Amino acid sequence: MSPPDQTTEPTKPARITGADPSSWDTFALTHLIDPPGVAERCLDLGCGPGARRDLTELGFRYVGIDRFAVPGADLLGQAEAIPLADGSFHLVVAASSFEHFSDPWAAAREVARILKPGGCLVASLSFLEPYHARSHFHMSHLGARVLFEGVGLEVEVVEPFEWSGPEATFQALFQLAPARWIAAAMTRPALWLRQRVIRLLIDRLPEGPRRIRAREFLEEERFRFTAGIKIKARKKS
Repeated sequence: MSPPDQTTEPTKPARITGADPSSWDTFALTHLIDPPGVAERCLDLGCGPGARRDLTELGFRYVGIDRFAVPGADLLGQAEAIPLADGSFHLVVAASSFEHFSDPWAAAREVARILKPGGCLVASLSFLEPYHARSHFHMSHLGARVLFEGVGLEVEVVEPFEWSGPEATFQALFQLAPARWIAAAMTRPALWLRQRVIRLLIDRLPEGPRRIRAREFLEEERFRFTAGIKIKARKKS
């Protein structure tokens, strides 16, 4: 099936609000997406059921691609060999998709190829989430940066998920939302206390190389136990 080539005027750019458990915005990526001034094309890489069609509310012309014939797919294809022209998309969204690709490096090269100059990739990737749905590559914030910078994209934003690895593990164990709430109630205070103790210890250190290294350690703390990371990377103009 060929992707749609709509020429209608875009809706007024607006942020998507009111996320719920069935919404793609559960991944909390919309704050990383700049609404376009004109009707630009957006590719949903690994679209699944097509929940991210809400991107049309931001003014995008949505195209969903998946390797399986799922309801949301306008186009069938592999992320490692996307059947689309060079420089044909303003935005690529990959919401928890890259960990499922057998060759994320090839997929990243394909994303860079189909993005227009100045176009963006916005993605979420697993880190400490358990193995799920044939996931191949879970990666840290550093791994994601190396991956996308390695194909020539400029990384602009890297953020941790709102939930931790232990929370994701509890939910995977019991397959019930309350399990994650219980894990959050136990884990988040412990992580907060850990961070406070580290700050107090750093404050007691004299100025010098040791204190500089300790501050660098603290800066990495928000990524140390996260379930995954969010990243925004731009193709050079």
